[in-house]
Amino acid sequence: MVVNAILSCRPHDANVNLLVNGMSALHMAALNGHVDVVKALLNSEDIDPLLKDEEGRTALEFAEIKGHEGVMALLKEKCDGCN
Repeated sequence: MVVNAILSCRPHDANVNLLVNGMSALHMAALNGHVDVVKALLNSEDIDPLLKDEEGRTALEFAEIKGHEGVMALLKEKCDGCN
């Protein structure tokens, strides 16, 4: 998977904001329901599942908005404070 290759080369880039509104790779993967990508990102030591975009939304909130149950389960398993 491309995400694993990128993280192995640049693990500190996992929380980099991709878009003008402060969304990270985890936000985008959660929003789009990409369970495998979310899982790979959450396995990175440097990922912050509580990272918020400029409007204060976490990856879990995006998954909830879209109803991505698998992503929500992964995020909730990763941290108690994800909400």
